[in-house]
Amino acid sequence: MSSARYNQLLELLIAFALGELPLERFEDEALPLAWESAGGSGPPADLAGDVLLWLAEATKGHRTEEELRQLAAARLRTVTVETEPPAARTGTGTPAPVRGGPVVSLSDMQGRRPAAASA
Repeated sequence: MSSARYNQLLELLIAFALGELPLERFEDEALPLAWESAGGSGPPADLAGDVLLWLAEATKGHRTEEELRQLAAARLRTVTVETEPPAARTGTGTPAPVRGGPVVSLSDMQGRRPAAASA
């Protein structure tokens, strides 16, 4: 899964967890993204696997929409988003290489949409 697709899935999950997206629309938009990385590895595949499992459980009647929103919110608290390192400037105004970009944790989401997840 490309990072753009992974970010799309995160955006959908955030909107769903916040109640901005109904279950039907979340399912319609998230399923293709989740299936795309179902066979992969790493954080995108882990997130996709969770989404696929939750939606299957909801389809079978084992989870309510509210339970899915709670699972989504809990899952978002464990997501770490790495961004590109910022370009540092030298005294002459030219970019200098910088090691390691900022890491943004969504663990303090507290009902607001984190800016890093929408980048």
